[in-house]
Amino acid sequence: MGVHDGDSLTILDASKKTHKIRLAEIDSPEAKQPYGSRAKQVLSDLVFEKTVTVTPRELDRYGRVVGDVYLSDVYINQELVSLGSAWVYREYSKSAELLSAETEARLTRRGLWSLPESERQPPWEWRNPPRAEPKAASKPLPAPITKNFNSCCKVCNKGKPCGDSCISRNKSCHKGVGCAC
Repeated sequence: MGVHDGDSLTILDASKKTHKIRLAEIDSPEAKQPYGSRAKQVLSDLVFEKTVTVTPRELDRYGRVVGDVYLSDVYINQELVSLGSAWVYREYSKSAELLSAETEARLTRRGLWSLPESERQPPWEWRNPPRAEPKAASKPLPAPITKNFNSCCKVCNKGKPCGDSCISRNKSCHKGVGCAC
């Protein structure tokens, strides 16, 4: 069994086939977030090299089994929330028990709830930060340049470059205004 982060792992079934599992209804801090490596360690301490039971719910877009993980009669998804190692993933959870466990962990400042508030950001917000409004230009754009092309200074009045072959010594186009040399 391998633990990828605080809410996903790989298990080996009885026929030696591996399955990637994403724990349902919870979301733990990402590896680069505060408490991310600790959340991974907590899940590892709970299940590594132990026999677990997975009750599958669905496959996610990455092909992982989303499910409930049990170690004997311990519901690991809820245990992680109770220990303060995961948030209840509100977009996908309807569980009053998980919400209650999160509230208790927060009130007793367990796990990630012991961090300063400025360091606690739900992973779904961390992964998709709000887009900043575009900044106003710091310098005004220059005014458009207008040039009289009646005498061709290597550009005729249609804005096409003239080759040196059509420019005389006096820098006027001998083919006339609007040439397309």
